[in-house]
Amino acid sequence: VRKEWDGKTYDELAPNEQLKLDDSIMHATIFQQDEPKNSLKSLYFVFERINSGGIRLSSQEIRNCISESAILDVVRVLNDDLNWRAIFGEKKNNRLKDQELVLRSLAMIQNRSEYSAPMRDFLNEFAYDEQRKITPPIRADLERLFRASMDVIYRAKGKSAFRIVRALNAAVFEAVVVGIAERIRNGKSE
Repeated sequence: VRKEWDGKTYDELAPNEQLKLDDSIMHATIFQQDEPKNSLKSLYFVFERINSGGIRLSSQEIRNCISESAILDVVRVLNDDLNWRAIFGEKKNNRLKDQELVLRSLAMIQNRSEYSAPMRDFLNEFAYDEQRKITPPIRADLERLFRASMDVIYRAKGKSAFRIVRALNAAVFEAVVVGIAERIRNGKSE
């Protein structure tokens, strides 16, 4: 938005600017997935195909663009967890890799028995289909398990946890978080 229009409503525009806007043509294409009803797989695919110019969006960036999901809101909240920030790195990843790892851990804690490759599709289904399966009490439990797991991991290994050399190892992260979360879920703290 140009500076002179920033924050203005239509009624706040000058009459000549309103006329110009009224006479403008805005093209829009609407995508709607008819079948299956409770999936955004086609929308994700179309968005991914259209997203070919400039810097390609990461899978998590696309997820955040095409769905307002309660589980993605939980992911954004958990991404600010102090123990998680210390483990991943205090600076948030500008391509949302940190959020994707949080989503990955939640999906595997909750639905690992339903996993089938590729991981991207598994995470998409978890993020979009959660309205039917991931109720508010389950979301609260997942949040509790993630926070408690990050606390255990940080106290045990500090910020070097999951770093073999420099980068965080996602597969090791996922396995350890799921294992610890299951122990916490089963009432075992040691």
